[in-house]
Amino acid sequence: MDFVAIDFETANRNWASACEIGMVVVEDGRVVDTYRRLIRPTPNQFDYGNIRIHKITPEQVMHEPTFAELYDEMLPYFENKHMVAHNASFDMGVLLGSIKQYGLPVPSLTYSCTVQLARRVWPEAPRYGLGIISAYLGIELDHHQALSDANACAQIMIQAQQIFSTPHVDELLREVGLQPRSIDDYGSSTKKKKSSRSNRTATRKAAIAKETKQRTQIHNWPSHPKIKDIVFDASDAHEGHPVYGKRFVFTGELTTCSREEAQRKVLELGGKCTTAVSKSTDYVVQGVPTWRRVTSKVKKAQELGAEGLPVKLIDEEAFLELCG
Repeated sequence: MDFVAIDFETANRNWASACEIGMVVVEDGRVVDTYRRLIRPTPNQFDYGNIRIHKITPEQVMHEPTFAELYDEMLPYFENKHMVAHNASFDMGVLLGSIKQYGLPVPSLTYSCTVQLARRVWPEAPRYGLGIISAYLGIELDHHQALSDANACAQIMIQAQQIFSTPHVDELLREVGLQPRSIDDYGSSTKKKKSSRSNRTATRKAAIAKETKQRTQIHNWPSHPKIKDIVFDASDAHEGHPVYGKRFVFTGELTTCSREEAQRKVLELGGKCTTAVSKSTDYVVQGVPTWRRVTSKVKKAQELGAEGLPVKLIDEEAFLELCG
């Protein structure tokens, strides 16, 4: 099984602000090469919240090359490869955002996500953030160090491959009901042709509505209180906190607390919560999906990310770390 695991760390809320990259090359199910570089973002501006997570500062990267200056040496790791990442929508967004920022050629590659893979291979795991699933599988991890994160991602793929005894990535993904995606299709999953919508019959629409209602009943979706009805105390909020002034949208179900509790935490830290993803959204927090594999909020965030807007997709574990 051949693939390249990748992980980016970013300097700020802009997806084109990569400050570190780590990659692990796997051939025939074995690690054969690794790559790690610090990157100087343009401009070299870091948010406190990002520094708090990965401990990289603008001084550390001041004399490092930019993404564009490193691109020629990184390209062989991308071109005609299958890339895997934990929360791939974020890492592919950083890759594409950096490429577009400097006007570089987009490599031909496919990618898949080990969060989605892990949920299907280990449904009994407590949660699927990289730190939790790595501990569950016995994988050593120095979290938010790009090469260590990429290696953990690679080990998740390798352990899954050992369970299913599949020689190729495509076969492994097929076993768990996933399929590789092309980088060319990033962010386009929600685009539908008008003709296909106009050709739907009333009968088909009714069938879809009925199926949706049944799925909702089967999964017993909890109701969420309106944000305006949440009681909170923001008297201790301060501008130095990474949540202060940031806009959050939650999707899926959280495992460590209710959505109301998570929203209250944001509000008490001086952040804002909305129910819809827009150009002003800073973070989309992905919980466990209900019956949809990818929620409409995640798809919208991916579309905005593909347009170069700094909407950051994070999992529940990253959200808790951000809140401190």
